[in-house]
Amino acid sequence: MSMNTPESPTPSQRPKIIITNKNIKLWAYLDITNPLVAWEVAIGRICSADDPSRKIYAASLWFYSLMRRLSKDGLDRRFLNELLLEQARLQTHPDAVSRLRGVYFFESEEIANAAVARWGIPQNRRFISSVNFSANALTQVDSEWITWKLKSEDRDWMPRYWAGETYGERPLTEVLASGIGLIENMELRNEAVRWIYQNWPTSTPLLSMAACAIRESVTLGIAEFETVGLISPVLTVGNGIIQGKHVINTRALATNQAEIIKALEACRARGEYLPWIVDPDNDVLFRVPDLSSFNFEIRDTKAAETLITVHDASISSKS
Repeated sequence: MSMNTPESPTPSQRPKIIITNKNIKLWAYLDITNPLVAWEVAIGRICSADDPSRKIYAASLWFYSLMRRLSKDGLDRRFLNELLLEQARLQTHPDAVSRLRGVYFFESEEIANAAVARWGIPQNRRFISSVNFSANALTQVDSEWITWKLKSEDRDWMPRYWAGETYGERPLTEVLASGIGLIENMELRNEAVRWIYQNWPTSTPLLSMAACAIRESVTLGIAEFETVGLISPVLTVGNGIIQGKHVINTRALATNQAEIIKALEACRARGEYLPWIVDPDNDVLFRVPDLSSFNFEIRDTKAAETLITVHDASISSKS
């Protein structure tokens, strides 16, 4: 967290919302001490929760992690303000990428390094990676609004955040993105792969197939190969209860077995194949990662109703 005390907000000239279908190089902070992050980094992929379009309450890893922390510590203004921010986005800049579903980047390695220094964790620079990102949409915002205002009862700042205004004299610009990308920091990927082999060894066949599938999706002409093995945080709501859980995409494996074999062979030819560890005492090829410890539950009727309202508004804006 930034520790500089900001002056009064300084307006920028206009919102920086970019609708694009082009590849762009961006930089991400990928903390692989979080097993959910480690899995995707080991595969070499980063994907927003709205790509491809998913039903119910698909959530960005940021929002899901925040909700999980609050389920333990108790709800505070951060939960409500994230939902109010989403409402402000829908009302003022509906083309901007949602914080609840997008992924978070920096425009340069220099800005990414400045961010971890300002957050007080310069020792974590190894978690920074360039990403070859295929973007559907990008939105530039000043993350200092979030640092200083997310716990505030004041709501006047929210449209200004989405308008691209800066907060104080030391903005820290981040890019909210919708799309999918390939992680380029091989040292970080290898570290994540080692964690998977040590902690989820019988999931390594799925890891291997996912890592090969995304790299061969264009060559084989199978778009759904981009999301093989994708772990998606989702929220469900019912009877005043918010539940957090995960779904893992394995659909393409059953219907494209011959193509998966081709993808594995191509990886092997390039020296990128990850060997499999199969449980000798079980007749299944692999086990999906055990994510039960990352599930949570929040019993709060008002919070549940607010989440439903924001979700329904978000769906309506796309129809």
